[in-house]
Amino acid sequence: MPNPFHILIRMRPNQSVSELAKVIKANSSKWINIRKFLNVKFK
Repeated sequence: MPNPFHILIRMRPNQSVSELAKVIKANSSKWINIRKFLNVKFK
């Protein structure tokens, strides 16, 4: 079973949940790739 995680965020009133999820995914992938946690590019 995967380990669950929790995140506390602040959203703009006019921002959709799907837009926020897209931003989080993009930034976390960039963070992983900059720090070279993997030998291949993380998408």
